[in-house]
Amino acid sequence: MINVQTGEVQLDDCRSVIHPKLTFQEFSNGDISVSRTMSSHEGWNTCYFEWKIDGMDADFVICFRHGEMRFIGWQPKVGRDQQDWCDIPVAEQKEVLTNWLRRVIGTPPYEYEWGVVDMDRDIKTGDFSLIVLYRLEISEREKLGAMRHS
Repeated sequence: MINVQTGEVQLDDCRSVIHPKLTFQEFSNGDISVSRTMSSHEGWNTCYFEWKIDGMDADFVICFRHGEMRFIGWQPKVGRDQQDWCDIPVAEQKEVLTNWLRRVIGTPPYEYEWGVVDMDRDIKTGDFSLIVLYRLEISEREKLGAMRHS
């Protein structure tokens, strides 16, 4: 669930709540089992994990900079082996995510005081994902976009 009033993201069957003020330390101490964590010299910590949100099985990525929450994004897992999202035509990917957003949080625009909920398109693969991007300064948002697509 995404709470549009607060920016909180509640994953299914999970005590931890993702929110705009979440720190990397708090996330690390929570009940989400992370499959991989990457850290950079520029202060980024990126964690990857699998979970469900509103009944959707998904692969998640959550990013922190200097210990502060920046964004959480996810791609659905679909098909028999739940690994073939990239095999679905991009128009169908976009339709699946659009329908899910409308069902879960209503009609656009998805811009709030705390941030933005949006679809993101991977520059390398062309695949769509969902992203909750917490409010940042414009220069930080541009840097974040460059990092996500590198």
